[in-house]
This record gives sequence, C-alpha cells and structure tokens, in this order.
Amino acid sequence: MSKQIQEHNSLELGVYLHIPFCSSICHYCDFAKTAHWDDELKNRYLNTLNTHLKSWLHYLKQEAGQVSIITVNIGGGTPSLITHGYEGIFSSLAPYLSPDCEVSLEANPNDCSLENLKIWKNCGFNRISVGVQTFQEKGLSFLKRDHSRSKAIKSMEACGAYFENTNLDLIYSWPSQSLGEWLEDLELAQKLNCKHFSLYNLTYAQGTPIGRARQRGKIIEPRDESQEQLYYSAMEYLAKYGFEHEEVSNWSKKGFSCKHNWLYWQGKPYLGVGAGAHGFLPGKSPIGVRYHYTRRERSFRQVDASTGNPFEDFAPLIEIEQRDEEAYLLELLGSSLRSSRGLDLQDIKTRTGKSFCPNAELELAMENKLLTLDKDRLYLHPKEWFREVHWCLKLSECFEYES
Repeated sequence: MSKQIQEHNSLELGVYLHIPFCSSICHYCDFAKTAHWDDELKNRYLNTLNTHLKSWLHYLKQEAGQVSIITVNIGGGTPSLITHGYEGIFSSLAPYLSPDCEVSLEANPNDCSLENLKIWKNCGFNRISVGVQTFQEKGLSFLKRDHSRSKAIKSMEACGAYFENTNLDLIYSWPSQSLGEWLEDLELAQKLNCKHFSLYNLTYAQGTPIGRARQRGKIIEPRDESQEQLYYSAMEYLAKYGFEHEEVSNWSKKGFSCKHNWLYWQGKPYLGVGAGAHGFLPGKSPIGVRYHYTRRERSFRQVDASTGNPFEDFAPLIEIEQRDEEAYLLELLGSSLRSSRGLDLQDIKTRTGKSFCPNAELELAMENKLLTLDKDRLYLHPKEWFREVHWCLKLSECFEYES
C-alpha cells in the first residue's frame, strides 16, 4: 500500500506502545503477554519498539506535514517491570509531544515503589494507571493476581505522592463476589483519593484459563441480573462522590478524564506499536485504516531495509484489517454509544454518506428517554450502556443513504 495517509496540514493523534512482559500470568487476561523472558529479550524488544516508533513518526510527518501527539499510553503486559528503559522512547517522542500531552503508564501494585515512581515521573509520565482489580483476598486468589490487599493500598498511597492523575482498575462479577464486597472495594478505592476509575465486568475470553474452566463447567458465571446489579450500584455509589460517568467502564473526577480513552471511543486516530498493538490512522478512505501487529513478542523484530513506508516495511509483522462502511459504522456505534459524549451523526454521514433514520421501535425508545437525539448527536441512557451490543444491532439498521 503505497500511500495510506492522506495529505493534511497537520495530524493530531495518540500513541499506544505495548510491553508484553509479565512476572506472572493472570487467568482472565487475553492480551499479548509472556512470563517467559529475560533481560536480553526485553532490551532487544525495547530497541525494536523504538525503531518502529521512529519509522512510523517519520512517515506520518512526511505524509501529514506536521504531527502532534496529544496522548501516549504504554500498556501491556506489565510495563511497570521497566524503569530506566523508557529513555530512548521518550527521546523519540519528544519532538512531537503537545505541551499538554497526557502520558500514561499501566502499572502493577508490586512495582509501585517510591523509587520507581520517581523514575517514571522524571522520565516524563504524568498519569499512572494501577491494576488492583480487587481488594478482596479471595478475589485476588481467583484472578491469580500476585499482590495482596495491603500491597495494593500501600501502592496507591505511594502513587499519590508523585502523581496527581491516578487511575485504579477494578474487576467485578467474579464468582462468589457479593454486593457488599463490591461496595467495600469501591469505598476503599474512593478513600485512596484516585481521580479516575476503570471498572471492568469480568469476561471469560476464549483460550484463557478461566475461559476454558467455564467451558468445562468448572466455573459458573454470575447471572446477568447479578452483573447488572453490581454495575448499577457502582453508578449510584460513585455519583455520590462527584465522579462523572464517562463510559460504561470509566468514571472520573472533573478535569481528570482520560484523554487517550476518548480517542478510542470517538473514532480518532492513534498509532499502535508493539506485539499485539492495534492502530487506527487516516487513509485514502474516509473510514481510515485499522491494522494490528503480530501478538508474538519473539516475532516482533527489526527490518533489514527501509522503504520509508511502515505499511510496506513491517508487512510481515502487521495486518491491515479489511473493512467497509458497514464495519466502520458498527465500530463507531460500539464505542461511542456507550459513552457520555454519544454518537456524532454528522461524522457518520461525512464518512459513510448515511443518515440516521429511526424506525418505530427507536422512536419509542426516544419517547421513553432511553435514547436522546440532540442536534447531530445521539445519546444512550447510561443505564443502557451495559447493553450496548443490543442497541448497536438495532441502530445499525437505521442508517440509510439519502435518496
């Protein structure tokens, strides 16, 4: 593909970098990761990651004229296993970073020592996201987390000493979890003065240990009604403490919304680099170009020669996702509809040529305030974000080309 990026005067985008290394494997995780690594593999991977990053940024600058990075998120895996190793990556990013760029690191509680936090702060990170998942010891055991309740608490207290902008991840609806235990997790998280929460309903991904256990009948997944009760209780509890409900799984204090997340939710461009990383960039078509890297960290390597076009140079390592306007519409419905900013109908019309034409069922939903149409934006009631797949299918049938 000789020219994937359209000519622009400038391009604003986010950057996602994937670090696949973990000290142990959690039984629910289906991300690209490995616990089998050594310093040699880690250092080779980081050098390759930086080489790929520089190649992409040079290409994007050549195509767009000017590139401004407005968010950076380093995820995994467990990126907090690395402390001093990010200097080269920040050197490559520095010429492109916007003055108010949000720079996030995903971290494990075991790695959040005061020494490490200071190193990350000095390196250039200004936001930290900690994967606590639960404060309940039995939940930590089921999820195969390698930290304790007390370690999680101490780590979040330490994070507050260096980072004002902190996120805490929690997982709910694991087997045998009670409503009281969930509310206790929320109360403790709130008292730790975090500015942002990501609360995820446990999923049993195919191929993960808990996914296989459920398939064999070893684990019984909580009923939908129970999962909804936990979700609605989180909505009610966090609203009392001034948290804004941004998206089905995300809440924040005013001024601490995660900018990087909104790129995903609103169909904005972001560069993804690393094993298993996904990216979405502007292209010849209005619906843009989605691609992803191979998940195998040992297959993520340097290239022998460069043409100046990463889509060509990294062809053995990346796959361009074949999409049409229908696929793009479902993507945007699935991400935007479950957020507080809703769906931009004018953007859909510009990209696909289709306009929103509600049928009788959706007209009734709007009468009942489950859906709200305000100018060129469509909003789904937050209590329905939990059922966004249901609404996506219904809404996808109500976009038509104008005659």
